[in-house]
Amino acid sequence: MPFNCQRFKNKLYRRTNFIKCVFCKKSLARNEATVEHVIPKSKGGLDRYENYHISCEPCNGERGNMDYDEFKSLKQKEIARKK
Repeated sequence: MPFNCQRFKNKLYRRTNFIKCVFCKKSLARNEATVEHVIPKSKGGLDRYENYHISCEPCNGERGNMDYDEFKSLKQKEIARKK
C-alpha cells in the first residue's frame, strides 16, 4: 500500500487534539501546522508515527534539535511569564 501523506497527517491531527501546537497550545489552521519529530533525527529519532507530533512553525523552528521535554518546559515558562 503506498504511503498516503494526507491520511498520515489527519491521523496525527486527531491524536493531537485537532491541530494544536504541542508546545504553545496555539490552535492552528491545517496550513499552519507542521509535522516534526519528538526525538530529532539528529539524536537518533526514527521516521515512525509514534515519533511525530504537530507544532506551529515558530515553535518548530525555535526548537531546532532540542530535546522535547527541555523545549516544552522552556516554552511553558515563557507562556507563564506572559500571563
